[in-house]
Amino acid sequence: KKGHTYKWRFQVRSDKPTWYYPQAYSVDSVGVHTQLPIEGNNLFFSQLKLARDAGVKLISFSAPNCWLPEKEDWSALDDVFHRIIAVHPQSLLVPRITTDAPGWWVQQHPDECMAFEKGGSPRISCVSSRLYRQAVRDYLSAVVRHLSETFPEHFAGIHPAGQNTSEWFYQNSWEEPLNGYDPATRQAFRSWLAQRGEADAATAEVPSPEERRRCTLGSFRDPVRDRRVLDFVRFQQEEMADMVALQAEVCRKASNGKKLVVFFYGYAYEFACMRNGSANSGHYGLARLLKHARDLDILCSPLSYMDRLWIGSEPIMSAAETVTCAGVLWLCEDDTRTFLDRRKKDIVQEGNRVNLQQTQQILRRNNAQELMRGFGSWWMDLPGLGWFNNAHLWQVAREIDPLDRQFLSRKGIFKPEIASIIDEESMLFLTPESAPSSSLIGEGRADFGRCGAPYGQYLLSDVLENGIDAKLQVYLSPWYLTEQQRDKLRRRISESAPSVRVWCWAPGFLTPQGTNLAAMAEVSSFTVRPLATEAAIAKPTGIGKKAGLLSEWCSAGNQVHPLFTVDAQENEVWARYPNNAPAVAVRKGEHGFDVFVGVPRLPPTLLHALAKLAGVHLFTDAGTPVWAAENHLAAQAHRTGEHTFDIGSPSPIFDAITGRKIGDGPVLRILMEKGETRIFRW
Repeated sequence: KKGHTYKWRFQVRSDKPTWYYPQAYSVDSVGVHTQLPIEGNNLFFSQLKLARDAGVKLISFSAPNCWLPEKEDWSALDDVFHRIIAVHPQSLLVPRITTDAPGWWVQQHPDECMAFEKGGSPRISCVSSRLYRQAVRDYLSAVVRHLSETFPEHFAGIHPAGQNTSEWFYQNSWEEPLNGYDPATRQAFRSWLAQRGEADAATAEVPSPEERRRCTLGSFRDPVRDRRVLDFVRFQQEEMADMVALQAEVCRKASNGKKLVVFFYGYAYEFACMRNGSANSGHYGLARLLKHARDLDILCSPLSYMDRLWIGSEPIMSAAETVTCAGVLWLCEDDTRTFLDRRKKDIVQEGNRVNLQQTQQILRRNNAQELMRGFGSWWMDLPGLGWFNNAHLWQVAREIDPLDRQFLSRKGIFKPEIASIIDEESMLFLTPESAPSSSLIGEGRADFGRCGAPYGQYLLSDVLENGIDAKLQVYLSPWYLTEQQRDKLRRRISESAPSVRVWCWAPGFLTPQGTNLAAMAEVSSFTVRPLATEAAIAKPTGIGKKAGLLSEWCSAGNQVHPLFTVDAQENEVWARYPNNAPAVAVRKGEHGFDVFVGVPRLPPTLLHALAKLAGVHLFTDAGTPVWAAENHLAAQAHRTGEHTFDIGSPSPIFDAITGRKIGDGPVLRILMEKGETRIFRW
C-alpha cells in the first residue's frame, strides 16, 4: 500500500541457490524473468560505499540473467550498472554472469541436461552438450559486446559462472548420486573414445555406478581392471576444462582483448576429500586449461575451508604458483564469516569467532598471504547479509593498500624454497575410500602453513615441463606415472641443484600396465614393500626425535590400504610403524636426499625438520603461520607471548604498516597476542 514499507526475504525454489548480491533472481523454471529492485538492497550499497571510501574500485557482483528466448533485453543488467556507477563513479565492474542455461531453454532441450544414477536431475544444462555450448557462445558474445559498447569505461571484465555453486565443478558432485547418465554426455564420451581409436566407441556406455565406486586396490583404482572408468573420469576433466576454455575464448574475442576474463577453476587440493573420489569434481584439467592462458586473465577460488579458523593458515585451493608461472593471476575470494554473521552454524565452522578484533586479524592475515604470494583478492559478502558492512573492517584494506602498491613493482614472481607438488592424473585414481588423501593433501595444507617457512603449490606437469628450484620438494601424489614420466622426473632431478625430495604414500605404485613395486623403487630410490598392517601410524625413532619429530602421528582413520614400507639402514629411519617397519626413511644420494613417507600425512614438525635438512631458511619454529617475500615477513601468533623470528639479515627491522622500527636482525624477539597478525620489513 502507498506509504507502507515492506521487507522481503526471498527463497528461490531451485536446486542451485542464487544468493549473491545484488539480490537479483531469475524465476526461470516457468520461463519468467523477474528482478528484485537493487535500490531495496541497502546492505549492498552500504558496503559499496565503504569499498569506495577505502579506495577499492574493482567491484564483483552477480548480474541479473538476461538470457531470454526471443530477443535481447539488457535493461535489468544496465540498471544494475547505472545504480552502482551512481554510488561509485570510479568503479570498475566485473559482473558474474550465469551461463547455466535458463529454465525456458532447459524445457526445450531436456536431453541436453544432466542426469544422475537414480533418475534424479537438477534440471541443469550439461557441459558436454554441444548444442548448449553453442548457445553459451552466442549469449556470452552478445553480453560482452553490449557491455563493452554501453559502459566502455566501467565494464572492466566478465566472470562467467556455472555448474555447482557457479564454480565449474559438476553439479551436486559433493553429494552421493553420480552424474553422467544423460544422452549428451554419452554421445560426447563416445566421440572422445573414437578420437582415441577405441574399437567399441560407437556403442560404449558410461560406466555403471557400481563400476565407478569399485575400490579394486583399496584407495586406488586399478589401471587395468578399471580402465574404462579411468577413461570416463579423464573425459570429464577434459570436458569441464574445455568448457571453461571455450567461454574464455569467446569473451576475449568479443571484447577485442580489452576486458578481464575471470573464472573459478582448478581446486585440486580442496577436492582431495570428495566423497565419490576427487575426479567427480571435474577440476583436474588445470594443466589443460592453462594451455589457453592467452585467453585468461584471472583464475580464482574461495579461500580454503580446511583451515580458516581464528588461528589458521587459510590455505589456497589450487596449484596457484603453477597458475602464476603461466602468466595468469590467481585471485582469492575471501568470504570470511565476519563478526557481523550471527548464524551459529557458520560461526562454529570458523572457530566461534565473535568479535571485531578477531575478524580484523583474520582479514589482515589473509591479505598478507596474498600480498606475499602475488595474488589478488576480493571480499565476498556471501549471503548478502552485510558481513563487511563495518568501516573498521575496511581499515584493514586501507592499511594494506600502500604495501599492495609497493609489491606491484616486486622483483619477480613468488618462488619459495618449499614446493608442495600435486599430480592431477594421479588424483583421478582415488576411489570413494580415499580418506588418506584428505589428510595428506586437503588438511595437509594446514601442516605446510605451520612449518616455519613459506611454501608454494605446483602441478607435477609444470615441474616436469619447466623444472623447479625449490630446496624442499614434496611430491604429494606421484602415484601414477608412466615410464616416460619417471625418466623425465629423474632427469630433472639430476639436472637441478641438490635438493630434498619427499615421496609420499605410494610413489610410482600405479603404471599403465598395473601396479609395479620396481617402478616405486625407481621413483623413490628405495626398495619398497607392501605392508601387512593397515595401521597408518608413525612413531619417531631416536634419530627422528633428534631431527625434531616430537610425537607420533597418523593419517585419517589410522587404517590405510594399500600401505608401504621400505628397506632402509637403521641410521636412515626417522619413524616406524607399530610393527617396527620403517615409516619415514631419509637417504642421502648423489643429488641430495630422497625421503620416503609411508603414512599419508606430513605434520609441521616433520616438514620443519626436512626443510632444515634441505637448507631452507626457517623464519620461526613449527607452529606459527608465516609468509615471506621481498624482504617482508607476515606472521600470525598462535599463542600469547614472546615470538622469535630469524630474518637472515643484520638489517634494521620495521613494522611494514606503521613504518616504526622494532628491532635489528638477524633475530627479532617480539611480544605478540594470540591471533595478532604482524608484517615486518627489513
